[in-house]
Amino acid sequence: MQQAVASRKTASQEEIGQFAPVIDLTVRAPKSPRLLSVDYFRGAAVLLMLVYDYVPFFSRTVPLFLQHGRPDMLLFGDFIAPFFLFIMGLSLAMSIDKRRAAGVSESNVFWQVARRAVLLVLIGVLIDDLRGPLIGGNIGLGGSYYIKWGVLETLGASYLISYFIMRFGVKARFVVIAGLLAGYMGLMTDAWFAHFVQSHSHGSPLSIISWSTIAAFGMIAGDRLMRNRQNYEQYLYRLGGSLIIIGTIVGLFTPARKDLVSSSYALITAGGAAIAFMLAYYLIETRAGARLIQRLSPLNEFGRAALLAWLLQYGLSAYLIWYFNTYGKLVAWLGIPLAVTMIGVVWLVVRRLNRAGFRLAI
Repeated sequence: MQQAVASRKTASQEEIGQFAPVIDLTVRAPKSPRLLSVDYFRGAAVLLMLVYDYVPFFSRTVPLFLQHGRPDMLLFGDFIAPFFLFIMGLSLAMSIDKRRAAGVSESNVFWQVARRAVLLVLIGVLIDDLRGPLIGGNIGLGGSYYIKWGVLETLGASYLISYFIMRFGVKARFVVIAGLLAGYMGLMTDAWFAHFVQSHSHGSPLSIISWSTIAAFGMIAGDRLMRNRQNYEQYLYRLGGSLIIIGTIVGLFTPARKDLVSSSYALITAGGAAIAFMLAYYLIETRAGARLIQRLSPLNEFGRAALLAWLLQYGLSAYLIWYFNTYGKLVAWLGIPLAVTMIGVVWLVVRRLNRAGFRLAI
């Protein structure tokens, strides 16, 4: 009888042993949750970019708090594009880390990054080329036509450069970034270079040297997030604070100006982006701001479909942009509400497409 009981126990243990590895494997390899703070932060950046784009389309006067790119002062609007560049670099690091963990070869990772970068530049050139006649923005001196360098082109080129910087070790990345910013400062001493950058939207392709460092700092923050989330808010605070302090010191020699995409501008705005993302991460990932998260949930729609939202802003309002640019823009108290209304229309379309499962993947 005892032998039978012992035999049953042994058989039971063997059966458990057969299934134990499966159960253990399931526990060790949970599905990686999506970080809402990244989508919310990206969505906020897209929303602000739409605001700062739409208001000048429809309003003949733009209030100071909605202006950006002024040579005489650094405004809140000058931080919006860096916010998006920073979160783009952070998302790049997270994406690459997941691909490598899934066994994707480095050559395939590179070609995926290169493909996305090239497509962003091509789509950007196409959009800016098509919208030129709407706003008269592609006609230079003497009536000559030129290809405009815009937001998507800047994002695409910065995306690729950030990847190359990511190939270096952690400490070497800061050395490379410092070299790029120092080299850009040196180039800015040349009058022709500075004039060419200043006279073109987003500083022309020449300013990528500086723009890309903002995305690279985001990439560094993203890499740290994937490696170790412990005390991550403190890490972002130290990173952001250090960049702002260094940028302020550099600003004593070269002022922080978006129209020149100066090195001090890149440092200060990258630091501001790190601090802003620290707040988003703390409020959202720790659920410290649960009510705020619920009320700002519409930002998630823009965050999940950033490129789609950017393209729709022109597609849905092309006629209005052309009309007010041709026949005269509205006064601010009419132009700003129209801009807000059009942003609402873009959001509704993006929301509907998100719910339908539509993805504009490149």
